[in-house]
Amino acid sequence: MISKKLVNYLNLEALSLFLSLLAISGALIYYFYSLNALGLSLAIILSLGTWFLLVKHTKQTINKAHEAELNLEKDKKLNIFKKILIKSSYLILWLTTGLILFRSQSARPLISPWEVVPDYFWLVFILLSAALIMVLINPNLKRRPKIIFLSLHYLLSFSVALIVYKINYGFDPFIHQATLELIAKTGAVYPKPPYYLGEYSLSIFFNKVFGSSIYWLNRLIVPVLAAVFLPSFLLKYL
Repeated sequence: MISKKLVNYLNLEALSLFLSLLAISGALIYYFYSLNALGLSLAIILSLGTWFLLVKHTKQTINKAHEAELNLEKDKKLNIFKKILIKSSYLILWLTTGLILFRSQSARPLISPWEVVPDYFWLVFILLSAALIMVLINPNLKRRPKIIFLSLHYLLSFSVALIVYKINYGFDPFIHQATLELIAKTGAVYPKPPYYLGEYSLSIFFNKVFGSSIYWLNRLIVPVLAAVFLPSFLLKYL
């Protein structure tokens, strides 16, 4: 019974709400105090408390909407061969596009990644985008695969510079990595730039709680979170 109740709270909307609250509370605590063990614990407790109250208040409405959506999807049927064809076509094009980017990696001081990415990349990317549109406009496909494919598209689009630049683009990534490493060790770095506090608090949370690498958090946290949560929001509310 407890596990079933817990599952009701575990969805992308609830997770995105928790991470948003964690970024806000962590940013406030870091600005006025520090992200040491005490500060991070306070941020987690404050986020969890607020998250639980908000999710509990809205859970019934969300569940009713979700049930209606599931009932609607049950009436939609599509030939299994067409499903496999649509999905496999997108995945093949996605892998091909990613392979082109990985083969274009460079350690040179490039002004733009498009200096080394071949022109035929755009042809494949246009085909990939067309395949995505076919997935999104198909009324017979469920919402979940649409979210997955849109997330993959966003992840690839947001990661072009990350893939092509073997080292990093400019000095900012090195500065942010050094800052995060100092915050992880000492709890704070001065001065505290207000516009980065939310990202720093999330990175320190994943580093301390899950042992995630500062190096990869600095590179991946923004594109991965955007790719995971934006599609769910767009397909549900727009």
